[in-house]
Amino acid sequence: MVVSSLIIVALSTSACSFAGDPPESASPVRETPTTTSQAGVSAIEEPPSEADTILLGVVMSTTGKIASRDAPVLDSLLHAVEQVNGAGGLLGRPLVLDVRDANSELNVAYTETLKLIEKQVPVIFATCDLYFSRPIMEVADNEGVMVIAPCGPEPRVGEVFVRPLAFSTGTSNENYGRVMAEFAADEGFGQVALFVEGDDPGADRTCGLFAERFAELGGSVERTFVFGPLWWDLVATSSSLRISEQLAEEADSPLVVMCAAPDGMGRRLFRLLRLAGAEAPILATSALDGKGWMSGISNVGPLYVVTEASIYGDDPSEQVNFYFAGSLDDPARSVERVGWAVTGAEGLWAFVRAVNSTESLDPADLATAIEGFNRTELWMGNVSYSPDSHVVNGRSLRIISHANEVSRLIQVRTPTVAG
Repeated sequence: MVVSSLIIVALSTSACSFAGDPPESASPVRETPTTTSQAGVSAIEEPPSEADTILLGVVMSTTGKIASRDAPVLDSLLHAVEQVNGAGGLLGRPLVLDVRDANSELNVAYTETLKLIEKQVPVIFATCDLYFSRPIMEVADNEGVMVIAPCGPEPRVGEVFVRPLAFSTGTSNENYGRVMAEFAADEGFGQVALFVEGDDPGADRTCGLFAERFAELGGSVERTFVFGPLWWDLVATSSSLRISEQLAEEADSPLVVMCAAPDGMGRRLFRLLRLAGAEAPILATSALDGKGWMSGISNVGPLYVVTEASIYGDDPSEQVNFYFAGSLDDPARSVERVGWAVTGAEGLWAFVRAVNSTESLDPADLATAIEGFNRTELWMGNVSYSPDSHVVNGRSLRIISHANEVSRLIQVRTPTVAG
């Protein structure tokens, strides 16, 4: 097996110094690429000398079954690198990414991580898949290298798979569940039906936390429908009429709440629900983010999607609006446009903030700095961490409405604190 490594640097003609604040309006200059990665970012054949750059590691899948999930996150990470370099770099030096293709294989993710550690990178940005990111975190932490997972795991100090140098810029299942429950209650829904992708631990936990918070607010779950590979096997052997009847019955509720994996089966099930004639409003996790997948569905709305950012130009963060507008204009960036992928840029900015506050590239110093983030402004809003929680706290989520062929941001909600 041959696994490629791509050294990527974002070049700019800008000579301004970088003070550590995300530039609100400046457009990073895109050079004509000599070669092009799958994420559509310029690659140079002869990178600058190591002494003149800051080399950062990336272990994500650009090929294989989880590439579709990693690709949008990698794209936003690369965009953020371009912004930093366009504003003068970090500590006066340009950032260079050494992107290693995990090839959607556990052993490859592990070996590529070892290669990056040998290069003495201060940080490795890890794949979005929890299963693949755990060994990356473990081996990197053992060698004193920071890992930032833009999505997926929820690192908490003291848990078996969590290490002191491991952080996540993804949104926790708890925050997703609480925002969804609070939105449903505020909209006047008293009863819901849960549709859960049962073989995905994150989806299952999100719906469980939704039900817990919804009950606290006076709501109730009428029924729970679990779908997964076994159910889809039954679909293949059952009549369409039987499937339609079952789905219509399960969705007979004032509101359907769907918890699914971003690269899982939620979109397929949504399509079946609408084809089965289920007209109830659907409130979903970021698994139903984006718009391209809706092609061919005659009755999309009412659909409410909770996600990290709006792709429709109406996000409260101008950074987000600029990024998604640029992704439309740049044909080389062919990845799917989904709001949750901005956590890749958030990961880069967490690192940048920590470096600027410490003027150090030592992973231990950077970890201490990130643990001290308290409503610290990153790329898309304020976030907090603590020594006891290495997952984002206090992030405001976006609620996107799809109805009458119109998609728009309708609310920005910060989850309440449990307890």
